[in-house]
Amino acid sequence: MEENGIKGDFYIIPNVVDTKLFTPKDNIKNDKTIFLHLSMLLDDHKNISGQLEAAKILNDSCYEFEYLIGGNGDNTMILDFIEKNDLQNTIKTFGALSHSEVAKIMRDADAFILFSNRENQPCVIIESFSAGTPVIATDVGGVIEYFPVGFGELISAKDIDSLIEKMKDIIDGKSYESPEKMHQYVEDNFSEIVIANQFNDIYQKMI
Repeated sequence: MEENGIKGDFYIIPNVVDTKLFTPKDNIKNDKTIFLHLSMLLDDHKNISGQLEAAKILNDSCYEFEYLIGGNGDNTMILDFIEKNDLQNTIKTFGALSHSEVAKIMRDADAFILFSNRENQPCVIIESFSAGTPVIATDVGGVIEYFPVGFGELISAKDIDSLIEKMKDIIDGKSYESPEKMHQYVEDNFSEIVIANQFNDIYQKMI
């Protein structure tokens, strides 16, 4: 806003997370590495086609993993890609989930992937941290502003090669901060009480 000549006293208040719902996972290892993406499935925004291509290349390289990808949008492209490339055992798709189902699927995953071409401050990243699941995300928009070192990986938009390499690292056992530390970061910065207090502080200053 300031770059566009809009003047004022600005305060950044991030998205809020229900930290009582998005609780940290235990450290039980899945038999097979599970990657997760969920969104409205808009390809020009979330680069769904790039994610699918990365999963195919990794599968063709004989890496064993599951890629869970779905959400509220149209998953026809995903279903067609799975059938065309015979990836039924690797890529799984799903429809809309309840908030509690989102929390569970995030806890069950080994990494959340957000391969977006553009973003603001995505709530799904903070929810994934709250569930104790590291994130591979593109360094676009406000993503980097709330992405502590050791909580995952940042890569360039549309960089499929980097996405594949970071996925390989996780399959090969690369570790990140503990689920408890990730969750505590969210508790300290994005919980309902913290965000409510930030709004209250601004309201008090205004009156």
